[in-house]
Amino acid sequence: MSLPTTHAALATKHGKESIFQPAFAAIGIAVAVAEIDTDQFGTFAGEIERQGSPRDTAERKARAGLDALGLSIGLASEGSFAPHRTTPFLLANTEVVVYVDSDLDYRVFEAVTAVSAVPSAKVVGAVSDIEGLAITKLFPEQRAIVITEDPTTRSRQIFAKAIDTISELEAAVTNALVDQPHPVLVEPDLRAHHCPDRRTVISTAVNRLVQRLQVNCPKCSARGFGPLRTVPGLPCALCGLPTTCASFDVMGCSRCDFESQVARSGNADPTFCDRCNP
Repeated sequence: MSLPTTHAALATKHGKESIFQPAFAAIGIAVAVAEIDTDQFGTFAGEIERQGSPRDTAERKARAGLDALGLSIGLASEGSFAPHRTTPFLLANTEVVVYVDSDLDYRVFEAVTAVSAVPSAKVVGAVSDIEGLAITKLFPEQRAIVITEDPTTRSRQIFAKAIDTISELEAAVTNALVDQPHPVLVEPDLRAHHCPDRRTVISTAVNRLVQRLQVNCPKCSARGFGPLRTVPGLPCALCGLPTTCASFDVMGCSRCDFESQVARSGNADPTFCDRCNP
């Protein structure tokens, strides 16, 4: 088996190398951890607000990592949580991963969104409220944080992170309740090394990125030629008119902007036809 011939810097302080390293080793890229404080780009607990989009933040992390190690290739990921696009009462976790090539001056992104199984934040008014919290059933793999939040200013004070036992949680809640009058919340610790559900989504995104990087652009030969968007218009199986279903996949290069279309076969279910199902 040949040794990796390319080296990449991964910006992380939360153990993401366990996901990136084996996946990238399979395509001959050795991943080294860049020892930088990625909290400077934003934290889930709210001490530092993220500036810019998840894609922008992931790229800034990757560039900071490659600069720190003096390499030309940088890797990073950035996660976010929001109400699910089609089912708002569910929480969606989106993980963006990026490959940055500073020598060729381009970057390749992949993103995965999945319904989050992480328990939601809960307000506790007494230590006894801890009993029955869903998050305690996931200790020690999924960890918790205890915060207080001013309802008026939305300012937050963090009392403890990385809590993985009920006794630790009770102690942190006790301290928070005594300290001041604002509501006390028990939230999941969403940092990757303390959130197994996030790691699963990151792994899926990383595997998609690795798969994409194995395809070279037909025009400039850069890594990462792959899906960009879809074009609607697949004909209805019943009446033959165009529908909202994808008719073409647009494939593209992030470096030279070359694009090509791949037609989809078959017909669309009449459910998606404005004429058959108005």
